[in-house]
Amino acid sequence: MQDNHLSIKNSNDDTYQSHEDLGFGLGLELTERLVAQYGWQYRTVSERNGWYVDVFF
Repeated sequence: MQDNHLSIKNSNDDTYQSHEDLGFGLGLELTERLVAQYGWQYRTVSERNGWYVDVFF
């Protein structure tokens, strides 16, 4: 975490699991609610082995 930025990484190195198996759905919903409540901004990035979220305060 930096002064105004937080990065969250949910990765999967197991080639037999899909993105849906990572359990990211609930975390993304909670992140969206928290960010909206405080007026922060965020971005999500889907990559081959997982998801990345950056939250900007």
